[in-house]
Amino acid sequence: WGRQARKLVQAIADGDIAYLGRYGADEYYLLGYFGSGDVVFLDLETTGLNGTRPLFLIGTMVQREGGLACQQYLARSFDEEAAAVAAALEFLKGYPVWVSFNGRCFDAPYLRTRAEYYGMSFQQPILHIDLLSAARKLYRGILPNCRLTTLEAYLLNRVRFDDVPGHLIPDLYHRFVVEQKP
Repeated sequence: WGRQARKLVQAIADGDIAYLGRYGADEYYLLGYFGSGDVVFLDLETTGLNGTRPLFLIGTMVQREGGLACQQYLARSFDEEAAAVAAALEFLKGYPVWVSFNGRCFDAPYLRTRAEYYGMSFQQPILHIDLLSAARKLYRGILPNCRLTTLEAYLLNRVRFDDVPGHLIPDLYHRFVVEQKP
């Protein structure tokens, strides 16, 4: 094990995230190699569950000057999707760590597909922490399910009021595009 152990120790010293990740390092351990200014929280709103359908909102949140700053890229029409995607990708380039809820399986692949559709390059983050994976490890079998609203209610004592169910969002966006009224 001598040679492999030396390589692993060197990877730890060098902060070789890719090497450490390939050999099973926990993503929360790897997060220690980054500062809070390297992290962006990411969420998408889309018109469907498959990347061939347009997305219309890319939400980001980062830490700035001791607080949190939210930035949203909204396509007010289908014609603005490319501009929203381009602006968000430019912003995301500055953040090597993405944090999302189901984003490793949904948001990142969806954003990549839409970027490719428009001929844009998509840069994967160095580290992508998916909070849904963590929730399932910690709360499967303890909570009724690991949906975001369930986690909010049980863990944060926060219940959403007047929230739009996810399955209605595409229709509401289509109506917004036609009427141009919120």
